[in-house]
Amino acid sequence: MGDSTGRETLSALPAQSSKTPRFTLILLACLMLQSFSFRLPTAQEPGHSAQLLSVHVTKPPHWEKGCLSLSLDRTNNASFPIYIPAPGLDIYTSASQVPDLAGAKERETWIPVYGISDVLNMDAKPLGPRATIHDEVCLSPTVGVESRGREAYRWIPLRGKLMIDTSYYLSEEDWKRNEAAVHERLHTPPNQWDKIAHHPPEGTTIFAIIPCHEIGCNTACQSPPPVLRGENRPIPDVFHDNAEWIARGKALGLELAIKSPTCSEDITAPR
Repeated sequence: MGDSTGRETLSALPAQSSKTPRFTLILLACLMLQSFSFRLPTAQEPGHSAQLLSVHVTKPPHWEKGCLSLSLDRTNNASFPIYIPAPGLDIYTSASQVPDLAGAKERETWIPVYGISDVLNMDAKPLGPRATIHDEVCLSPTVGVESRGREAYRWIPLRGKLMIDTSYYLSEEDWKRNEAAVHERLHTPPNQWDKIAHHPPEGTTIFAIIPCHEIGCNTACQSPPPVLRGENRPIPDVFHDNAEWIARGKALGLELAIKSPTCSEDITAPR
């Protein structure tokens, strides 16, 4: 799905679970995505932004003990407290969407790898003036994506760059207004949601380069992995152990590998 800024984002569509009705999962996903609107990134130096809530990469992303390690500081630059939602930090990995039509160009898209959940949590905590939250994040080297139309599931590597998106409310009142709006939607048919005032949080977005696993890797290892239109990260992820979906996903991955440059350090096993 595309956001209002024109940035293409792969939807975190909920997958059907035997325990939870599909409609309920879709409703919760919509509520989460509406409560935290995607924002237009501003021009900034890599790894740093000078906003009301500044975000600074204190240690560049690096591979350590089988994961992509990332260290961040989120600092309140205001002279008054701001409110940080839980978790208030979403991270996406880049991907390259393969064009449907011959001659069309590939387009950059984003897949969530950290922060977004099927659990609706509207809590927020104050962050005092000049106070800092330090985050140590360990990202899996791969992320699972599904193609519901093809009934296929596969893993793609984290490559290219990370988009780090943070959220905050200017006041406790703003937080409570958004919380009330989300709860009101829980009791309102989706076709009437546009009648409810929307109060999304503010935000800061930065980018960070994902390094290669090995020194001297080939050019393909510096490029985002290819995905097809309709491939999404399922939330919740209920297809990661579905043998039939995985088999079709492997076939799909081989098909894309033939059309795209091969990375010398591609990860084939997600475990």
